[in-house]
Amino acid sequence: MNIQEGIRARLLADISHELKTPITSIQCYLE
Repeated sequence: MNIQEGIRARLLADISHELKTPITSIQCYLE
């Protein structure tokens, strides 16, 4: 695994985490 792949994997993980967090916050707020 080269550096570029590692950066891309980290970016995807960060993006998915950033998307997941607001969704869970909204769900908690609505309940």
